[in-house]
Amino acid sequence: MLADQFIEGARSTGNEVEKIALAGKNIQFCKGCLACQKLGRCVISDDVNDIMDKVLEADVVCWATPIYYYEMSGQMKTLIDRMNAMYPKGYRFRDVYLLSTATEGGHWQFLGWSDGPTETPRQILVTSDTAIVALFEWVADSTQGINDILSSDIKVYSLGGRIVVEGADGETVHIFDMMGRTIHNEALPTGVYMVKVGEHPSRKIVIR
Repeated sequence: MLADQFIEGARSTGNEVEKIALAGKNIQFCKGCLACQKLGRCVISDDVNDIMDKVLEADVVCWATPIYYYEMSGQMKTLIDRMNAMYPKGYRFRDVYLLSTATEGGHWQFLGWSDGPTETPRQILVTSDTAIVALFEWVADSTQGINDILSSDIKVYSLGGRIVVEGADGETVHIFDMMGRTIHNEALPTGVYMVKVGEHPSRKIVIR
């Protein structure tokens, strides 16, 4: 949604904008061969070279990503690694923007932009000192401390350095760290964990 608002604002001032969604793209991992520094293109045959050609001709580049485990999405990070071929080339853009969103235990509701109401068309002269801030309002979930709900009967949340699972009688509960290792639920250190209850989808729990 934040990216779409950015696009709407850019188009309203007469700019041509292309949105490239990475979901469904074939983006393989960088091999670290550095052949791209001589060839100007990556030797891997996937979608990256086509994306890079478009980025090379852009006047402005804006990256938009949700925050997954305190970092940009894996697809975006891999794409950035692979675009190392642009380094020796004459790319046009000099302005790069990053839009990111993260939420936990609630959600943010978009209110508008700092320079005026969203519904009011306006023209903005963008300079190196320009800063336009997206305004959001925090809307707390009604769970009051419960991080994730698997169903109406099963609840998973953190309490005192442990992960608590309620209403999962007869269900198998597994806890994994971010390396995929099985963790015993006792005095867990600060970090992010995945909880798998029976056949329900895995849920993320943060121990602070």
